[in-house]
Amino acid sequence: MSPGFWLKPTVHDEGSAGGVFFAELLMSLDEHQSALELIMTKYREQMVSLLTSNKSEDSKIIGTLQELHNKKLATKQLCAKSRSIVLKRKSRLVTTYFEELHDHVQKVCEMAAVMKRAIEIDDAQVVGDRQKLAQLELENRTLRELLKISRETYLNGLDVHGCWSLSLGLDVEIFDLLVYLARHDLWNDTFKSRLNMSCCKGQILS
Repeated sequence: MSPGFWLKPTVHDEGSAGGVFFAELLMSLDEHQSALELIMTKYREQMVSLLTSNKSEDSKIIGTLQELHNKKLATKQLCAKSRSIVLKRKSRLVTTYFEELHDHVQKVCEMAAVMKRAIEIDDAQVVGDRQKLAQLELENRTLRELLKISRETYLNGLDVHGCWSLSLGLDVEIFDLLVYLARHDLWNDTFKSRLNMSCCKGQILS
């Protein structure tokens, strides 16, 4: 309902000046009403366009935020995966290091055991050599004493018969024989008993 409906002039007022004024006023009001409706229509269109653009921008912002969130989540997952890989590599490196260290320690222990065994063998060999040397020295002294006794016996026995030259030859032969027996480890109790018997016979002859 237009505003001019309320201000519509009557038949009595149409020919008067007031009727003309009201007619102009009515036209002016109609124009203002049309202009106002046009303005409101444009305003509505602008608001709809603004809301639509805002929704689009909001959608873009939401999409951007969602993308950033996804990127952040992907970055966190990548960091966690990288950290897991690094930890696994460190664990493998530590395991390999301790295995190599264990092998090295085991080799050192084996070398120490071998060296200890070698030292024990050397010590036993030194002790054996010392015992053998002492035995050889004892046998040497014994042989020297026996040689001295046999020499004196034969010299005394042959001196009675005036065989100095023969006694010297026999003395040299006996000495060589004793040295040979000592070197070839042929000295035994049987030979000792025979030599003692010979010495006794020499004493009887003297």
